[in-house]
Amino acid sequence: MLHFIVEHFGVSLKEIVLRQRILVAIVAEEINFIKGQMIINRKGNDLFYNDKKLSVSIATVSRVSGLIHLGLNISLDKKVPVDAACLTALKIKPEELAKKVLQRYAEEQDNFKKSLVKVRSVD
Repeated sequence: MLHFIVEHFGVSLKEIVLRQRILVAIVAEEINFIKGQMIINRKGNDLFYNDKKLSVSIATVSRVSGLIHLGLNISLDKKVPVDAACLTALKIKPEELAKKVLQRYAEEQDNFKKSLVKVRSVD
């Protein structure tokens, strides 16, 4: 599997789940961009190719941080308990995808922080 492990400090469960959805959406967009067509569908925090599950993901909180794990199947083992898809079958190089996703996720977080300080609250 290609694993993405994310930690954000001082966030609620609601916020980390929303950030998880952003990460998963970025992965879907990047794969679709690489392939030049909409082949990946996102349902909540899961990704599917031809109705086959490509990802596993979980978000939770600890006492000090929010944590996200997102795993993408690189190749398949016959012991997979669900109908699954993998990056190898899509002819996607995991390293290249990971670099693009990490760059976009970092940019999204930076943009998020900038958005928080450019408006005032309404009284």
